[in-house]
Amino acid sequence: MTGAWVQAGGNIISAIGSTRAYIGEENVEDGLIIVGESLQAIGNLLPTFVQNDKPLAKAGNQIQALGNTSDVVGTALVVMEKDTEKGTEKENDLLLIAGNSLQSLGALVSALDEIKDVGSIQKLEIIGNLLQTIGAGLQAIQAILNYKMTEDEEEIQLIGVIGGWVQATGTVIAAIGETEEAIVED
Repeated sequence: MTGAWVQAGGNIISAIGSTRAYIGEENVEDGLIIVGESLQAIGNLLPTFVQNDKPLAKAGNQIQALGNTSDVVGTALVVMEKDTEKGTEKENDLLLIAGNSLQSLGALVSALDEIKDVGSIQKLEIIGNLLQTIGAGLQAIQAILNYKMTEDEEEIQLIGVIGGWVQATGTVIAAIGETEEAIVED
């Protein structure tokens, strides 16, 4: 349960970072995203230590954590390049594409685990994981469009902001479902 709330907090921090960049405060975006994605990775890894009887859920969390880590590395490299003015941001977009795609896949795998145990409480976790899948997918689309630069930059950024908030909403809903499940089990 703790991992779900750490992950939710990380998602909210990342979404705030994306939103602040969208409104023109780029100087705070990268730091918030690095902190947020790092918290998400930790939040995804914490439950894997006790999920031995739930291999799908464990795999889903591990896949999401790998995606979060890819996002942290990609964003950190962007920050380092801004400092050195190397200008290879396009290559780092590939890390963000992979990271967000892995987060989307991991959330879907976690949702599949919950679907097999459908009860009234698990429905919240299913909905939450599916929202995370959609949100991370939107962020992957944003990274692909950034890489290709096929659209207006502001519109591309808006896709990522929306994806970040959809994903954050999903993590909060999943955390509520996980908390309710833990209360019922006790």
